[in-house]
Amino acid sequence: MKESNRSSCRVTPLALIQGVTILLILGFGVISWSAPSSLQQHMSHPTMPTLYLSSGVSPLEESPLANSQANALVANPSRSGRTPLDVTDRYVPGGYATIQDAINASSPGDVIHVAAGSYTENITINVSVTIDGAGEGLTFIYPATSDPGLPDPDAGPSFRGSQVMVVQAHDVIISNLTIDGDNTALTSGYVRHGADIDARNGIIEADGPWNNLLVHHVTVKNIYLRGIYARSGGSGFHFHHNTVDNVDGGYSSIGIFVWMASGIVEYNTVSNASDAISANHSRGTQFLHNIVTNSGSGVHTDNNGSSGGVADLLQYNSVSNGPSNSYGVWIFFPYLNAVADNNTVTNVDVGLFAWGGSGGIGSFTNNVVDGQNRAGCIGVYVTCGSDAWGSWQGDVSSNFTSNSVSNTDWGFVLESDEATPFFSSTVTVASHTTSGNTTDVWVTGLGPLSYSGLNGNTVYVGYPARIQDGINIVN
Repeated sequence: MKESNRSSCRVTPLALIQGVTILLILGFGVISWSAPSSLQQHMSHPTMPTLYLSSGVSPLEESPLANSQANALVANPSRSGRTPLDVTDRYVPGGYATIQDAINASSPGDVIHVAAGSYTENITINVSVTIDGAGEGLTFIYPATSDPGLPDPDAGPSFRGSQVMVVQAHDVIISNLTIDGDNTALTSGYVRHGADIDARNGIIEADGPWNNLLVHHVTVKNIYLRGIYARSGGSGFHFHHNTVDNVDGGYSSIGIFVWMASGIVEYNTVSNASDAISANHSRGTQFLHNIVTNSGSGVHTDNNGSSGGVADLLQYNSVSNGPSNSYGVWIFFPYLNAVADNNTVTNVDVGLFAWGGSGGIGSFTNNVVDGQNRAGCIGVYVTCGSDAWGSWQGDVSSNFTSNSVSNTDWGFVLESDEATPFFSSTVTVASHTTSGNTTDVWVTGLGPLSYSGLNGNTVYVGYPARIQDGINIVN
C-alpha cells in the first residue's frame, strides 16, 4: 500500500449535460436525443461542478503498513509510564536556547515549557515529551528553511521539504502555540492568500508507526501541503480544538489529514484549505464537531477499512461557503459501513456525496443541506463514477435517512454508469425532505439503478436510464 499525495484532480462528471441535445456515445455508435420541451428548462441549467477527486487516489509514497498493523487498534498505553516525580520540566528559553535543545536533553514524559516569543526552528520530536507553549497568540514557531517541496510542491512524497515539527515518537503532546509557515525573513515565491509559504508541512509524523499523538489548542497556518498529518499508520491520535488556516498550496493540500490510522479529529476549525479534513485508508477515525469554511472540500473519508479496523464516523460537522467546485461531507469507496450523521452543509456546490464502493455502505443520516440558491449546486450526489474518471469507478450503495435538502438546483442526483461494464448505483432513502429546489430528483445512467423512497415535486429520469428494482419515486 502506498500513501497518496493527491488531494484533488479535475474531472468532468457526466450526470447532467448542458443544452437540450445529448449525444449518447455507446458501443454501437452515436445517438442524438433531444429533450422534450417540457424538460428543456432542466437541461439548460449550468453543468454540474467540476469534480475534485479525493485525497489519496494516486499512490505516491510507500506506507509503513507492515509495521503498523500490530499497533492498529490497541488500547492507548500510558503516555510515558513514569510518575510525576520522574518528570522533568524544561524551559525555553530559560534553560535551553531552542526547543530542539530541550528535546535533545529530555527523557520520556518530560514537559517542555515554551515561553511567549518567536522561535525559528525545524524541529524533530524523537522522544515522548510534551511541548507546551504560553498560548496560541503568544508562542510562535516559524520554519528556519524555505522549501515547500521543490522543485514540484504538488508531487510526492509528502514527507520532505521544510517541515516545522516532525514527530517520531509515541505519546507526544503539542499544545498552546502557533506554527506559522511564513517566515518573513525568507522568500519562497509561493504566495497563497497573501502569505509567502516557506513550510511544506506543519506537524507531521515520520515513518512509524507512532501512537497517541495529541495536538490541541494549536494554530497552524500558511502551510503548503499538510497542516496536521497523522501519516505513520499508528493509533490513538487525538487532534482537538485546533485552528488551521491557509493550507492551500495546491491540489494536494489538506488541512488535517489521516493516513491508515485510527483516532479522533474533533472541535477543530479549518479555513482556506484546498481540502479541509480527510482520511485515507483509515482504520477507524471519528470526525466530530469540526467547522470548515472557505475550503474546496469539507470533511470526507476515503477507502475506510481497506486494512481492517472499524467504520469511520463523520458527525456534527459544519461546512460552509466553499469556493467554486466545492464539496461538503462525503464518503469515497468505503470497505466498511462509514456513517455521516447530523452534519450541516451550506453554500457549497455539492452538499453530500457518495462515490463508489468497495463492499461497504455509506450511510447519511439527519444531515441538513442548504444550497442558498447557489447556481448549479447539488444537494446529494450518488455515483459509481464516470468512465471519464478512469479507474475510480465501482458499484455504489448508500443509505439516506432523515436528511433535508433545500435551495439547490438539483436536490438529489443518482447516477449509474454510462458504458460497459455498467457499474451500478443503489440507494435506499427514508424520510427525505426537500424544499426550494429547482429539480428535487434527477436519475440518469445506462448501468443498473436501484432506488427506493426518493420523492419530490420535480423529478427527472434521464434517458436511457436502465431502471431495475425498488422504484418508489413520487412526483
